[in-house]
Amino acid sequence: MGYTKGDDDDYGQSKAGCFKVRWAICVITLVMIFSLISTKASLSLSIVAMTDPNYEDVPIELTNGTKLPEGSDPPTIQVQRNKHYINWTHSTNDQLLEATFIGAVLSPIPAGRISEKFGPRKVAFILALLAGVTMLLFPIAAQWSFQAAFAIRIIHGICVGCAAPCAHVLVSRWAPKYEKTLFVSIMNSGGLLANVITHPLVGLLSSSDFLGGWPAVFYIFGIIQLVTAFFWLFFVHDDPESHPFISDAERKEIIENRSSSSEDSNVSLPWRYVLTSAPVWALILSNFAWGWLESIISGLIPSFFKTVLDLPIEQNGLVSALPYIVSIFSSNLISWTSDKLRSQGKYSTSALRKFFADIGFIGSSLLLVGATYVGRRTGLVVAFVVASKAIGVSQVAGCYIMHLDISPTYAGSLVGLMETSQNIASVIMNQAAALIVGDEPTLESWSNFFLITAGLSIFGTHYFALLGSSKLQKWDPTFKTEEQAIEDDLNGDEVTQTMYDPSIIIKDSRRNTIVSMQFPPNLSQLNSSY
Repeated sequence: MGYTKGDDDDYGQSKAGCFKVRWAICVITLVMIFSLISTKASLSLSIVAMTDPNYEDVPIELTNGTKLPEGSDPPTIQVQRNKHYINWTHSTNDQLLEATFIGAVLSPIPAGRISEKFGPRKVAFILALLAGVTMLLFPIAAQWSFQAAFAIRIIHGICVGCAAPCAHVLVSRWAPKYEKTLFVSIMNSGGLLANVITHPLVGLLSSSDFLGGWPAVFYIFGIIQLVTAFFWLFFVHDDPESHPFISDAERKEIIENRSSSSEDSNVSLPWRYVLTSAPVWALILSNFAWGWLESIISGLIPSFFKTVLDLPIEQNGLVSALPYIVSIFSSNLISWTSDKLRSQGKYSTSALRKFFADIGFIGSSLLLVGATYVGRRTGLVVAFVVASKAIGVSQVAGCYIMHLDISPTYAGSLVGLMETSQNIASVIMNQAAALIVGDEPTLESWSNFFLITAGLSIFGTHYFALLGSSKLQKWDPTFKTEEQAIEDDLNGDEVTQTMYDPSIIIKDSRRNTIVSMQFPPNLSQLNSSY
């Protein structure tokens, strides 16, 4: 039950306060995600510099008074400028990029459950610390052997794969009901910001002589990761009850309006009910499609720009950052709009989640296809890719947030399932790209690959619309009654029926009863079919 304006003076003081510890927690989590995603994203561009011999023509000094014919140029010899050049093939590069995804497949589910049981603070700290160490060791491992570099990136992927489960456990304990979408969006902005800064910085460092060029990328981001880990450990706490700096008013506000607490997570996870839940499978399959789409933009767009526009590495890094710059603003605006609509009580949470999922899937994938149909016009190609990413982040208010609705207690475990699904999609996507796009990519091969992506995205959004639901599930420890779960999904006494909510259920506030516009006609029938 939430507060009203007259419920408590402390609540009024909290609302009037300027500094909210929960938003500081949100921003610090943004920084943690930023550092982890930076270490992950840095490889996709730096690997181009690692495997580029970077020859230059150096004039040969003539001896013994030798004279050149008049008008002729002095003889030159090709000298390799890249002292840390690694002779890997394009296929080998793809395998190394997959190593991070393989590691990320292994870790989210156990990380989510461990975070629920023991708290995300220490779990995230240990893994962030290990991620920083692997970054510092990578240049040595890469020059030693491919196998050592591959193993380092798997370990690094395991660390990065734990970021989302830990973060979403924090959301379930720190974010009030009508703030959680924006809370998640702001945290995820760390990943978008990482790509904004990482791509141009990696391009500049890789083309310089600072610390040997591309090795500097791993040294700098590794140190940033280590500093962030200790900063996180100092300020972040598992829940508002244990935080030393939070006011009593804000603590009370959060506890009364959040979805779950650390005590709820001590209950064993009912895997049998989770894995037979239609809304859970809607999340798994829709996140598979989204993971495929997102991995293209984060991992393959630099290669796409290189193929289509033939951009040099410095310019490629700058252009590849543009989609993320725009997405930081669009993601938070869309998430704020979603929370605002939910708080107004006009639309159900389920309908809004499905609406934003449709926008993200269909709009983003079709724009990506469109980028291959405008020829090699730099402005148009970049505009289509930027728009694709800016619209794609609607999924933060769509299929990427619904797990916090259906089971906030097990938010870490459910996002672990979702992240695993996304990472499996990333691995398969890279294999499909290697097969379809090939070692000698063309505009036509990219177009065929993006068309397949669009088909998968449309399948994902329709499956999500068919089986997705934001109604709290019975197997979550916070579940009280079916009527209460329905009321929470409705966000108010009356809601507008939409195509995303064909079986909408409405509360008749005058009679204090639940009525239905369409199937199921009443609660008893609903309960019997559960």
